[in-house]
Amino acid sequence: MLKLLGSLCILAAGGMAWMDRRRTFRQTLETLTELLAALEEMEGAIRLERLPMPRLLSRAALRRDGPVGMFFQTVVQTLRRGEDLVPAWRQAVGELSLSERDRSALAELGEKLTGDETRACQGIQLVSRTLTASLENLRKQQPEREKRGAALWFSGAALLIILLI
Repeated sequence: MLKLLGSLCILAAGGMAWMDRRRTFRQTLETLTELLAALEEMEGAIRLERLPMPRLLSRAALRRDGPVGMFFQTVVQTLRRGEDLVPAWRQAVGELSLSERDRSALAELGEKLTGDETRACQGIQLVSRTLTASLENLRKQQPEREKRGAALWFSGAALLIILLI
């Protein structure tokens, strides 16, 4: 009876680890999607409304939830303390859970946002293309990653159960 209970605990732990990994992956997809939508809104506001950058970032912070909303809130709060946009942007980018390539592309955008309308919009478009490519790549990999992850966690749990019995 005790071995059965231990086996169920190990199997449950394997399932929970798999679910956590799956949740993290989906959260990354959601963050990329939200970030792309926010950047698209920013580009439109820069072109059409010609808003100053602090107001534009404040608006983005209010309209977004989750990690992307926190990203823009961090930038806005740092700007309110009197720091420049580029270091504030880079610091906030470092807190996002994205790949190194995506973080690097997004960090470079901070420098382009300090320029004129054309430079800012070109920078946003460039980063959007990079993030879109990453998002499409992750979506293509998603089914295979989930299958491999489930196989790995449940095989490991089954191995431990066999060793216990």
